[in-house]
Amino acid sequence: MAVSTRLGTLIALIVLAGGCSTAGQQAGGEASPPPSAEVSAPGTPAQITCPNPHGGSCLGALAAGTYTTKNFQPTLTYTVPDGWGNFEDLDGNFLLLPPGATLEGGDAGTDDYIGIYSSVAAVQGCGSGSAPGVGHTPADIAAHLTANREALKVSAPQAATVGGLQGLVLDLELQTGFTDGCDLLAPAFQ
Repeated sequence: MAVSTRLGTLIALIVLAGGCSTAGQQAGGEASPPPSAEVSAPGTPAQITCPNPHGGSCLGALAAGTYTTKNFQPTLTYTVPDGWGNFEDLDGNFLLLPPGATLEGGDAGTDDYIGIYSSVAAVQGCGSGSAPGVGHTPADIAAHLTANREALKVSAPQAATVGGLQGLVLDLELQTGFTDGCDLLAPAFQ
């Protein structure tokens, strides 16, 4: 999958979930980085132990079926085909990996994933904190991203609804020749 499409999908999910609730992140307000791990064979519910030491109540490898988060707020119910994996189920983070993807690849940006975060903010340039003066609504974050034309190519925001939540979808891509070296597309987790 192209980087711009993967990032656009990720940002769409982040922006959609942005107004849901406050997150219960690790101490210091930072999201836990995915550790290196492979998707393991699915087990029965009594045998499931989250293979990600920072993944909370994650289920690991999943058999085809419908599942409900235990910790993530708001509660999500999701249906996956065989081979998907759930590697974070925390108050503010939820992570699904498709067949063949790894936590290591998701962290490096080389594998696809679906990440949903309940409290996000736009970042200020290459800084580690949230951008001052930018609200946390989908429209606020989309406007902030759209204004950064020096570094980003941003599509026009399109309305989207997921599970009754309203949000916006944007496709993001780094401008050709932008070599600042920082990850302008990474969200700041509050």
